[in-house]
Amino acid sequence: MKKILNIGFVFVAILYSCKSVIYTPSTLPSEKLVFGYGGGFNPKPVEFIMLKNGQMFTTGLSKDTLECIKINKSLAKAAFSSYYSAFNALKEPGTPGNTYRFIDLQKDSTSKKYVWNNKQFDKNIDSLYHVFKKLVELPVIKEDSIIKN
Repeated sequence: MKKILNIGFVFVAILYSCKSVIYTPSTLPSEKLVFGYGGGFNPKPVEFIMLKNGQMFTTGLSKDTLECIKINKSLAKAAFSSYYSAFNALKEPGTPGNTYRFIDLQKDSTSKKYVWNNKQFDKNIDSLYHVFKKLVELPVIKEDSIIKN
């Protein structure tokens, strides 16, 4: 009996250690992929924050940072590595204009940021940006809209 109990505790400990950390806007990790757009008549850029665990947050539309969607964890990790590869392959910096887009891979105190406008940009980075934007546009079912019996 004692042996079964010990195995049970080990099993629970393993399951607990595998549990993914859920972040809030006030407890975001140091490593995040931030992308968005700004300029024109918008005084503050609209930012989307992607975490490696798949959580996504948005800021800029309101004063608060809000969780907007959760994507598959492996998809989020692929997004991080794709941007890292594309950023390292850049030959020249982007050129921001009156309106601009940006992607910024932040980790601790380092930043790999690329900012560009519609006229002069790296096609690989721009393609990634559009893929990231499509992820944010995935349908989100809000709890209020669920039909209750």
